[in-house]
Amino acid sequence: MGLEESPVVRTSVPLGDGTGRYRLGSGYLVADGLVLTAAHILAVGEGAVASTGTMAEVAGPDGTWRQASVAWADAARDVAVLACPALRAAGRVRWGRLAGPDPLDWGSVGFPAASTARDGGRQAEHAFGRTSPISERTAGTLALTIESRDPTRQQGGSPWAGLSGAAVFWGEHLAGVITADTGSYDKSLTAPRADDFCADPALAAVLGGLPVLEQVTGRPRKPGLADLRTTPRPRNTAFTGRTPMCSPWPSTRPGRSSPPVTARAARTYGAWPPARSPRRDGERLEVLLRGIDHGDLDLVGAGCRRGAADRQRRLSAAAVSPSGRLV
Repeated sequence: MGLEESPVVRTSVPLGDGTGRYRLGSGYLVADGLVLTAAHILAVGEGAVASTGTMAEVAGPDGTWRQASVAWADAARDVAVLACPALRAAGRVRWGRLAGPDPLDWGSVGFPAASTARDGGRQAEHAFGRTSPISERTAGTLALTIESRDPTRQQGGSPWAGLSGAAVFWGEHLAGVITADTGSYDKSLTAPRADDFCADPALAAVLGGLPVLEQVTGRPRKPGLADLRTTPRPRNTAFTGRTPMCSPWPSTRPGRSSPPVTARAARTYGAWPPARSPRRDGERLEVLLRGIDHGDLDLVGAGCRRGAADRQRRLSAAAVSPSGRLV
């Protein structure tokens, strides 16, 4: 089971300073009656440390607040588990460990201060972005780059306050817990890695066994169509020797006296696909060529496909210059 909204809960702990204030945070239901969250949001006062038996409250999607208590806490890693028998999990959580050098997409849902509504309640916020398995690996934390909307920073703390305790997912795998906005990098959050805190025998006792960590690897982002049209690789700009293949198509469009787009013009407008592109089998690249017709761009249409069966490109449409050469 990947990231879902229904297991996301709000957490609340009274500060115990006589002001009636509460420390608010987020959490994720990882099993029946067990909520994974951050340890520091369960502290009852400044300088205090969350410990087993500390009382708290949690609220699920229905908004009902229920009593909970700390079942396990690791103050050093800033991770904890709350016990709330009334809560039921929808499915089994898959735990993940990041591996390899390539970045991954992450996502998390919680209740940051920036999402406070007019009535004073907080709305769920889906934060997402990219992270690298390499960054902060030795520290046992995740360096989460934020690509979702950026809250306005004001005096009095981070606008992400309250998102602490939110589980971090990569696809189907839970691999961390958001705990801090260190301010060292813009649009970045920090989260302890699951493989750094899951080996604790005390946590295994609470969960009924050590979490099984599945390896999760990323891959480089593939450039979009716009990127390919505007930033062709220099070594791929040549497209020659295709006269026999292109002979079925006329060199001019029916009813038009103007010449079709030349290779030079196509390349100038950044619309011509590379002849040799290291694409994986089964992937398809489609582009539009625009011809020049009395000074205006006129649709000609072209495509390039690399099939998985025969690994051969096929030109589905093309514009041919009078010389019969595509450059």
